[in-house]
Amino acid sequence: STWGWNVRRMVKLEVVVPNLISDICNPAKRLSAVKKLESLCSVAGHRGRLVSEFGVVAPLILVVRDGWRSTTSHACACLYYLSSLEKNAHIMVSLGVVGVLLDLIASTAQPTAHQHEASIFACATINNLAISPEARQFMLAHEDVVTPLVDVSTNLSHHGHLHAL
Repeated sequence: STWGWNVRRMVKLEVVVPNLISDICNPAKRLSAVKKLESLCSVAGHRGRLVSEFGVVAPLILVVRDGWRSTTSHACACLYYLSSLEKNAHIMVSLGVVGVLLDLIASTAQPTAHQHEASIFACATINNLAISPEARQFMLAHEDVVTPLVDVSTNLSHHGHLHAL
């Protein structure tokens, strides 16, 4: 699609992203908007601005909370890409990403393919966030992440792997 190709060139984030965020809030346009946002998140150079300037994490959290089948795995992929930039980690953790992802992982006992994919992205995102010392400290101090991580790890035969904090 031309969208993916355009993303590789200079996309004016200030034009595109606010529209995508409002589309995410509209169930009819949500999947398309999250897929486009995923394309933007996959470009390393966009990741910092998407989090700090455009606040894409909060709408993505809403999508994951809502649990809309394939949309959830695309939203989790966005969070995974965004979490790979260490300067995003503390912002993401303080917005409550970890708790939402742990809820998602815990709720998929008999996962569909989309849920399986989403939970793998969720585990990988938590891994990325835990690499940042500041984010890791915040996670341990502000959320009871250890107990759910232990629960997830014991139920993880179908989830891929979650490394220790």
